[in-house]
Amino acid sequence: MPLKLTAPGVSAERIHQALLLAEAVLEKAGVTPEEGVAGLGACEVWDIHDFAEDMTPSDEQCRAAAVLDEAQHVAMRCCYGDAVPPNGASLDVAS
Repeated sequence: MPLKLTAPGVSAERIHQALLLAEAVLEKAGVTPEEGVAGLGACEVWDIHDFAEDMTPSDEQCRAAAVLDEAQHVAMRCCYGDAVPPNGASLDVAS
């Protein structure tokens, strides 16, 4: 599934560049967007269940979540530099 970047106030060209950078982060780590989303989901479920031992995500899930988080950080930095991204700015996996 492709990535979708929502970046209010940012040009289409800059959004395209940010998407390419985010995709490169994932590719370099060998993580697909779907694996990243699944990893984030597993980590959130674990958190919701007060870090129950039987719900602990695998190392692979945690790594995939971290890589997707890094891809988002890279994309936001490309778009907004050191400024805090505005509400509504996000990197998502399009369905």
